[in-house]
Amino acid sequence: MRALATHDTEAEADTGNGTDTGNGTGTGTTSPVRRERRWVAALPVLLVLVAVTVLTALNLNGSSVHQLVPSGRDDPALVFGHPRDIRADEWALSTPNLVGNVRRGLPTRPWIGLTPTFLPATSIGVASAHWTEVFKPYDWGLFVLPLDRGFALRWWGLLALGLLGVYPLLWQLTRSMVTAGGLTALAVFAPATAWWSLTPAAVLGLLAGAAACLVAAAGARKVVSALVWGLGAGYLGVAAFLVLYPPWLLSIGFVVTAVVLGRWLDLRARPSRIGAAVGGALLVAGPALALWYAQSRETIRAIAQTYYPGRRISEAAGSNPAWLLDAPSSLWLSAFYRPSALDDTARSPDRALAPANASEVASAWLPLPVLIAVALLLVWAMLRHRRERKTGTEAGGIPAGEAADPVRPRWTVLAVLVVTGLLLAWALLPLPDAVGGPTLLDRVPGRRMPPALGLAAAVLLAGGGMLLRRRAVPRWLFVLPWLGGVATVALSVWAVEALPWEHRAPGAVGVAAVSAVLGLGAALVATGRLMRVAATLLAALAIGVFAPVNPIYRGLGPLEHDPLVTTLRTYTQDGRAPRAVVYGGLHLNALVVASGVSNLSGLTVYPDATVWNRLAPDQEPEWNNFAKYSWRVAPDVDSVRIHTPGGTSMQLLVNPCSEAVRSLDADLSVSETELTVPCLRLDRVVHRGDTPVYLYRPAAEARTGT
Repeated sequence: MRALATHDTEAEADTGNGTDTGNGTGTGTTSPVRRERRWVAALPVLLVLVAVTVLTALNLNGSSVHQLVPSGRDDPALVFGHPRDIRADEWALSTPNLVGNVRRGLPTRPWIGLTPTFLPATSIGVASAHWTEVFKPYDWGLFVLPLDRGFALRWWGLLALGLLGVYPLLWQLTRSMVTAGGLTALAVFAPATAWWSLTPAAVLGLLAGAAACLVAAAGARKVVSALVWGLGAGYLGVAAFLVLYPPWLLSIGFVVTAVVLGRWLDLRARPSRIGAAVGGALLVAGPALALWYAQSRETIRAIAQTYYPGRRISEAAGSNPAWLLDAPSSLWLSAFYRPSALDDTARSPDRALAPANASEVASAWLPLPVLIAVALLLVWAMLRHRRERKTGTEAGGIPAGEAADPVRPRWTVLAVLVVTGLLLAWALLPLPDAVGGPTLLDRVPGRRMPPALGLAAAVLLAGGGMLLRRRAVPRWLFVLPWLGGVATVALSVWAVEALPWEHRAPGAVGVAAVSAVLGLGAALVATGRLMRVAATLLAALAIGVFAPVNPIYRGLGPLEHDPLVTTLRTYTQDGRAPRAVVYGGLHLNALVVASGVSNLSGLTVYPDATVWNRLAPDQEPEWNNFAKYSWRVAPDVDSVRIHTPGGTSMQLLVNPCSEAVRSLDADLSVSETELTVPCLRLDRVVHRGDTPVYLYRPAAEARTGT
């Protein structure tokens, strides 16, 4: 049968003169070509650092705090794009709490809601003056820069970590700056990253960077070098852990573990190098995590005892194929349709209510049919490898012609394929509970799989391309990736049309055009042909769809200049943070907490059982959760009463004059409506445009002094 040769001279250029095999068995000579390649490989890193520096200097970020501007008011701080209401966890919770805690002086245990919250043990992304900040480089600017620029550095730092961590891992597989850079963009600039306010990028980058360090250790010439790489892996691993979001941590962890183990097998890593790398990683991670656990034990126990998220166990089949393959829909959701164009009452295959908003359905770039073709081609390559061994056409256990190639990733691709299959099965199939427990996948809802699957796709495309380069592939097999590319287009069109559109769905022609770029680019990379051109095409696709999702915003807007914020900041000028309660919704709570006062309303990350048993002893199933409370005055209730309209958003009906509520010792009450209760006296009225906000002090006789 005639065969097609997939040939690319880049492989020879990448390996120099063949004297350094990359697995510690070379002669110690590095060719001038290899040195130039390594220098050139650093250019994307420099580009990312320059971009972050420029954006920070210009005081630009991608926050959606414009949502806090009074309706109808102009906001000159919005430079480009549209703020995303669906990102309420960012603009209404994490960003205001972050800003407020910086203004309070970065305490480690501020009052957030009705709990003195130990921030280093939470996942809400609020910085504090705690030693764990050493492992959070994205927060460092908050300690040395003005608040607005520190926030800008943090915003882009999350994205930069994704790029700077994934890139070296893929470069180790491809030895090509352009190919690795393009596939890095495909993995990091995913709709799932954009709609989730960039945090998935940081977890991707930190874990991928840790894996890159462990792979580099395998090729270290000296044990000391492997130890140093291990120390770096330990640091990045701890940094990823301290994001404290198990669904992303576990699912991405599966992928990077497969890459490391597969790469060690491909490189035939020496046990001494592996031991030194693992030892170095444990030398950093062991003491750091032990100390963190010792200090966080009470908080961990409190969170673990909550109904949500502590006792939440996810079942298999929590996603569906449409949600995993609908990346092109992000372009229409961001540029042409409002996020509310999707019906929020959609249900997942297990019939559980699954809000189909833009964040929940956002996927990675996942050319699944092409990846299936890669799996089939891997089987062919391994069978051919066995035939070569039997016929004696290999030298020293390495097939002829491969001795100079340090990046033939057979085991890497196989390991990542197995893990990808496991993750897809958990997301889509009704697997028994016995699978979720031992693997910890029962802590990973199927809808949180996209970042891990996106990284796996990039690794498999890179690995598939490197396996097929300079390979004579039978014509009937070589056509498989191209058929996969066509199937990718068809599945993407189906997936977008299958979304629960409440309004008109995007046209099939437009979706097909976007999907064709993904299918064509993935097929080219997977076959090892025109890899750099195809990777550039894929990068342009990913960035082009990613960019419209993020607004470009200058400074902190209403968190700095809103009349309510500036007024409340006068209450903190004596160096302390007075306690406030807010009778209003998320918008008002966000402004109050951003001012630097301690807001007893709004977000409660985990409950203080002592406080709640005094306030609502008979409603433990309601208050023993992560929750966002909107307080409402209700003089007829004994103390407080929790009303649960749905999800984590709850209403708290409050009698401000009850003994239990007065024992909270609030210094201020902030209300969006005028209150007439005997225990509060009006202090002042703040006008936010045409909207008045009322500030109350406790009446003298109402103070308890506790």
